[in-house]
Amino acid sequence: MKEIIKIIAEVVNEAHDLLLDLTNLMGWNLTDKDLHLWVIGILGILIFMGVQVVFKMLAEWSITAISFIYTFTVHKVIQKFNVHFCFCQKRHPRRNLGCKGAAQPG
Repeated sequence: MKEIIKIIAEVVNEAHDLLLDLTNLMGWNLTDKDLHLWVIGILGILIFMGVQVVFKMLAEWSITAISFIYTFTVHKVIQKFNVHFCFCQKRHPRRNLGCKGAAQPG
């Protein structure tokens, strides 16, 4: 699992650099913050449209299914958030993020 997360992080990092270089070549000169705003905004809109379609279909079938998907998603986000901070703690041990097994500053 650890290796998969590292591979995904590397792919995202390469895509980020490629997209930033591409926007600079197009003359947009976006900062890192601007790029994140556009990418996250566009992804959010696309995800909303997909979720809207799926949840409308599920609403005709069962509200419990929607509740389960929402709860499962929130749980996974919290879990990934914790994994991200523990991974960062191991890479930057001077930050005290309170992860189990991570080096504490001394």
